[in-house]
Amino acid sequence: MTLDAMIAAFDLPRPHHLKIDVDGAEDRVLAGAPDTLRSETLRTVLIEVDRVQWSGVSSLLERAGLSLDTRIERRKADAPEYGLFVRRPAPHRPSRWWTFLHNTSRP
Repeated sequence: MTLDAMIAAFDLPRPHHLKIDVDGAEDRVLAGAPDTLRSETLRTVLIEVDRVQWSGVSSLLERAGLSLDTRIERRKADAPEYGLFVRRPAPHRPSRWWTFLHNTSRP
């Protein structure tokens, strides 16, 4: 069962944070969670990734709106790497009411 299917089937709230450590199945786990990854409620993803999968996993998370905050590379060639991806908040846009009040001419 995919993460998105489980959230729908059990009427679970969308997560705010994900920690993914699945020993080489990262691409399959992420492929089953497109709605979760794009959700504005998701703030961070901490993921352990095999070096050979890093590029694909990183690209997928970035296309979902997450940015790489921290990458920990290990010295051993066969050791996994760790990435912390975060969703950056959208820039603050003033409300229409605030804009109206500040753009009207004052006597």
